[in-house]
Amino acid sequence: MKNSAVTKLIGELEAKGLVIRDKPKSDRRFNALSLSLEGEALWVELRDRRSGATELLDPVAAVDHIADLVRRGLA
Repeated sequence: MKNSAVTKLIGELEAKGLVIRDKPKSDRRFNALSLSLEGEALWVELRDRRSGATELLDPVAAVDHIADLVRRGLA
């Protein structure tokens, strides 16, 4: 993805209250992302819906999956 597309997507996730964006004081060029309480709840719901899941996905995969759902208008 292009940087502008990532920035737009993060903005959409943030506007929906699914992620929290934080700029570390040590290096303001980067953003630290984490799931909000609403994002965590959605992730748990989506994870639990997965049939045949044998392992939990890592947090990065969670943000990627939620971002995909937002792009498709499903979240």
